[in-house]
Amino acid sequence: MLLWLLAVVATQYAGYGLLATLLVLALPISGVFERWRRFLWRSRWLFAMLWLILAYNMPGEAVFDSPWMVTYEGIAEANLHMARLAVMLLCLAWLFAKAGRDGIIEGLWGLFHPLQRWGVLNTERVAVRLSLVLSNLQKPLVRGEWRRMLLHQGMLEGPERLELLMPSWSWRDASAVLLGVVMLAMVVFW
Repeated sequence: MLLWLLAVVATQYAGYGLLATLLVLALPISGVFERWRRFLWRSRWLFAMLWLILAYNMPGEAVFDSPWMVTYEGIAEANLHMARLAVMLLCLAWLFAKAGRDGIIEGLWGLFHPLQRWGVLNTERVAVRLSLVLSNLQKPLVRGEWRRMLLHQGMLEGPERLELLMPSWSWRDASAVLLGVVMLAMVVFW
């Protein structure tokens, strides 16, 4: 998980070389490629719209010397951001392959649990809602089902009981927290 955390942080500031390295490291893991391919397919319209927005909103020299065309700088920036987003989806596929749905819910519960002690967030409700969302995303919806759900005519299925199996705290967890704090401090004070 520590490697996954580093990969996610690295994709925010990475160039093409680091993105290609992350791609080479993550793809041989079993189950990652097929899941990543599905994530990319589901995000195709997001990719298209973000590319257009980034390519047209970056000032610079226009392609074909036409004032309504994208700029060369916009194309370069849009391509880099799309590569970063694709590798971020790869990291998410990697996390799902390694931890699974239950592991992600348990990890988020453990991450947000200190906020519950301060009265900021009810982690039990977050875990249950996330579990319901992830279980309902597993099966495809019938065409027009979202309308029935909005009108409260369709019943959503989910588990009757949610059981979280939290592993005991280890030195790796303390190292990951320490590394996260150091990385956050470096980003904030840099």
